[in-house]
Amino acid sequence: MTSLNSFVMELASNEDGAVVVEYVFLLIFIVMVALGAIKTFGGSVVNKMGDNNNSVSSAFGP
Repeated sequence: MTSLNSFVMELASNEDGAVVVEYVFLLIFIVMVALGAIKTFGGSVVNKMGDNNNSVSSAFGP
């Protein structure tokens, strides 16, 4: 029983697991923000790149 108590006390005092969980939540938040930005601005960026491609192609001619 003493080894179980010491194991539980060591587990409660060890904060490495909590730090890992915090980093996982932070990573998930960053990925969600990046995906939201891509979804929001992705279409307009693709359209702008197409416009630039057409401008460059017409400037150099066929």
